Amino acid sequence: MRQYKGIFFDLGYTLVRTDRELSMQKRMMQLQIDCSLLELEHAYHATDKYYMQHQPGLLALDSRRFFPNYIRRVADYLGLQLADKELDHLARVDDGRGVWSLIPGVQDGLKTLRDSGLHVGLISNWDESARPLLQRLKLEDLFESIIISSEIGMQKPNPDIFLTALKHAGITAESALYVGDNYYDDVVGARKAGLDAVLINRFGKLGIEDIQDCQIYESVTQVIDSVLSHAAQPAHGRATP
Repeated sequence: MRQYKGIFFDLGYTLVRTDRELSMQKRMMQLQIDCSLLELEHAYHATDKYYMQHQPGLLALDSRRFFPNYIRRVADYLGLQLADKELDHLARVDDGRGVWSLIPGVQDGLKTLRDSGLHVGLISNWDESARPLLQRLKLEDLFESIIISSEIGMQKPNPDIFLTALKHAGITAESALYVGDNYYDDVVGARKAGLDAVLINRFGKLGIEDIQDCQIYESVTQVIDSVLSHAAQPAHGRATP
């Protein structure tokens, strides 16, 4: 990883996540289905990655449009043989989003990046609920630039959304890094705009086994630590004090 002047982040499952697995576990218990929280986390994660690859953009839509099929894929991953009524019950009682909360270490990490002199920005495919969410989680003031797809009429992986962010930040693509959890929207889109990009994948290679051309981290705090460690290194050719 090289030194950068700016770092931009995705929002969902990069900086924030929901309690959807815990909520679904409780619903399954009502049907006397025994499933551990870790098993559910793996199943949701793998299902997310499937939709990211095969139906791009779907997960950003109103979940009522796809959640029954989503839950069927989760159940298949878990090897559960469920009756239609059971699947309908699970899909009806939980829309799959849950309550958004900060991933541990995010606030301190973003503050440290800004204090180091880096431009810190957000580029997110999100609806009109993005701003209230950022305000509730006290994230809005940690970004120097915020680009939300619903506000500008374009979304990742369109390279123009990244170029718009760069223009707002006043930095070049070659000096910027993008961090996200969706290879097809985040990494591919950022690279088309000329940015470096890394991928967050909480469970190692789970769900992205075929992806070989991208540096993968299990958490955003690992990325932040790596960026800061390189920023602290003297530029090539300078003597170390």
